[in-house]
Amino acid sequence: SLALFSRAVVISSPERAVAATIDYISLDRLKSASARFLVLQHFDRLGDKQTVLLLKREWGTDLMTNEIDREIFDLVINDRLAEALPKLRRFVASRPNMFVAWERLGQCFYLMGQLDSALQYLRIAEGLNPYNTEVMCNIGLVCDQLGRRDEARDYFEESLKSDSMFVDAIQGIVRTYRDQGDTTRYLAF
Repeated sequence: SLALFSRAVVISSPERAVAATIDYISLDRLKSASARFLVLQHFDRLGDKQTVLLLKREWGTDLMTNEIDREIFDLVINDRLAEALPKLRRFVASRPNMFVAWERLGQCFYLMGQLDSALQYLRIAEGLNPYNTEVMCNIGLVCDQLGRRDEARDYFEESLKSDSMFVDAIQGIVRTYRDQGDTTRYLAF
């Protein structure tokens, strides 16, 4: 029971939880890319730019995946999907614990019109980072295209709980309300 008590203390204290996560990162740098990303995101949201810069310097070579992600993202948004797909597959193979790799793969398949595959990869991303606004919205978009309006609406609503100004989720939920004939909610936006 003493072990459970220490876990409860860590969970109840954000500072201790972040410190424990940083300790975890030092134990396995290869498998902790998602954790590093989340820690940086945490300090960035707090406005602690000094800690963000310090950790980026310390983890610099490990954060090269961010550069790979940017390159892949540019290929995907510029509709160079055939060029992006093999890079995405290598990215996922090299960083299977990094949600953004799976998310980008799902986005690529979505843009290629392969919705079942897109949903599968986005659900893996969701499993790795279940509260990510963009992942929830992307799942909503795929569900909407698959005609699963209730599920799409639920994902858009969850996305908006995290970021009430996320434009893609707002557009998605408004479309879903319109398509479901929910005039009251549709007009509320």
